[in-house]
Amino acid sequence: MSEKHSPHPKSYLSMTFDGFPNWFQSYGPNAGVGAGSLLILIERQVDYAVAATLKLQRERLKSIEVKPEAVQDFDEYLEVSQPKWPNEFTTDGWMLPLALLPDGTDRSTMCSRALTDT
Repeated sequence: MSEKHSPHPKSYLSMTFDGFPNWFQSYGPNAGVGAGSLLILIERQVDYAVAATLKLQRERLKSIEVKPEAVQDFDEYLEVSQPKWPNEFTTDGWMLPLALLPDGTDRSTMCSRALTDT
């Protein structure tokens, strides 16, 4: 895991890491909440893990793992979006939820696009 965190943590949706099948982490790297409810963020992360677990059971899979491309895409998204969202504040002073993409899409809905079956 220390290799995945060098030079900085790289995860998908702050919950999963390529190379670590069946691992779901709540409140992982880049999941900080500056304002608002941490509970809502954790609930969405648990929803994601449950959806992936149900897929494992339904399709009788042994493991499920995020694709390295999805991790890289998410890392690039974070790198590009940070200058646009200094300190995650909007112009009215409210924090932007990290669970949302710039187009307003809930990151937890991206589960099926990023996971690979094994």
